[in-house]
This record gives sequence, structure tokens and C-alpha cells, in this order.
Amino acid sequence: MTPENFEKFLDEISECFITVNFEQWRNCMLLPFSMATQAGEVVLHTTEQAEDNFRSYVLACRAMKLTHIYRIPRKLTPNGDGTWFGTYETNLLRHGARMADPYISTAKLSLDDGVWKMSSILGARGHSDWTGVTPKEETRRRNRSRSIAEPPDGQSKHMPQKEPR
Repeated sequence: MTPENFEKFLDEISECFITVNFEQWRNCMLLPFSMATQAGEVVLHTTEQAEDNFRSYVLACRAMKLTHIYRIPRKLTPNGDGTWFGTYETNLLRHGARMADPYISTAKLSLDDGVWKMSSILGARGHSDWTGVTPKEETRRRNRSRSIAEPPDGQSKHMPQKEPR
């Protein structure tokens, strides 16, 4: 992993939430994928779980009317086993104005068939910080049988839906 590759990776994982491109996000992650936050840990085991989480994050971005997510690389550390830890600062912006305090996260990155992907994020802030849906609640909702067309109680019916395949 080079600093240039890391910066490009951060641009890709930022852009996909603004352009609502789940495939771009999915191509940047390995499953299972874990996110450790102050509110708790979320582990995504399936593509469907990753897509549900992605849509919730997009909903939060829309609620804040974000026009740009800007991630600044801070540090790259090799682990000696071919993986890397990449630390970065996330800035959530609407027309250049900060919509939340910047925050620092660290991703574990692995080369998978020539493509850098992440398997976990430590210190992540996610949609739960803005939607109020805690990791525990998200896991409970994910495990509950429900139609994708029927959003969980209290969530907008205008939440991004799955693309027809």
C-alpha cells in the first residue's frame, strides 16, 4: 500500500455515499466487515447486511444534506503480514460547510485479487450517530425478518431502496 493508493481508496469510499453507489462500496470491503464505534460493534456478514447498513448511512447523509465526504489520510502502518492499518480523518461537508465535527478512524486494509479492500474500521462514526439507530438495534433489525420495501418503524419510507437486478 502506498500513500497514493491509500488516498485513492479513501476517495472511493467517500464518493460512493454521495453518489449512492453500493457496488463501489461493496468492492472496497471484505466480509465479514466490522465497525467498532463508541456505541458498540457492528459486524456485517452478508452482502445484504452491508447493503442495509449502506442505505442507512446514505439516509443519514441525505438528512444532513451532505454534498461531499472528504477523508484525509493521516498514517499508514504495515502489519508485517501483508495487511496495513490506514488512519484517516473524515470531514462531512455541505457546500464546503462542516456538518459535524471531523473524526479519526483506522481501517484494516488487505490486498484482494490486486484490489485494496478493508475488513474493519476502528473508531468509525456511522449512521447511528445521526439516525439514533444503535449497533445493537441495527443487529436486532437485521436479524428480524422483514421486507426491504417496509422500512423499520420510525424510518423514512424514502430511504434508498435496493436496485432491481
